Amino acid sequence: MSPIDKIQQLCGERKITIAQLERDLGFGNGSLKKSKTLKTDRAEKIADYFGIDVNQLFSESENTDQKYAISNFEYQIILKYRSMSPSEKEIVLKVFDLKLPDGERAADKSENIAV
Repeated sequence: MSPIDKIQQLCGERKITIAQLERDLGFGNGSLKKSKTLKTDRAEKIADYFGIDVNQLFSESENTDQKYAISNFEYQIILKYRSMSPSEKEIVLKVFDLKLPDGERAADKSENIAV
């Protein structure tokens, strides 16, 4: 389930529309449905609005497994990594002493992480 699907589900449970959520949070009309990704600041506002942990918006299951839950800070690190150039990603991998599986490039790796 995508973050947008989760938001729609939460809105349904609370009997509000996506449009109402957007108005309440000061987002542009239709901006949530149009976006393919959910920016960190918006995810945090939405999680606060519904009184949930931001991880619940990005978890694949209904019950967030705390073993794999990430903090807002960790999520920001992932977003930053995804925006880096391949050479910057290689530096990060070296700093953390991580190696990619054979045949993978740093540019490909971020696409394999579902967050």
